[in-house]
Amino acid sequence: MKIRVKVAGHAKEYISDGKSYIDVDIDIPFTPNDLIKKLGINKGLVSAITVGDTLKRWDEPITEEDIEKGITIISPVGGG
Repeated sequence: MKIRVKVAGHAKEYISDGKSYIDVDIDIPFTPNDLIKKLGINKGLVSAITVGDTLKRWDEPITEEDIEKGITIISPVGGG
């Protein structure tokens, strides 16, 4: 299934070429680990994946119902 995933923070620079979203073709259900693997990115570049406003565990299934709430990849916060 083709889904749209929001990308927040600095993750936009290395996941979606600066866009606030990326379209992904992935089998449902999938886990956050599956999504990261599908995108071919280093897990260290992602601090969290949310469904709506709820954090998902790395091995927790994401369902069609979850997709309707919106999925967001969040990068680690940096600065100093």
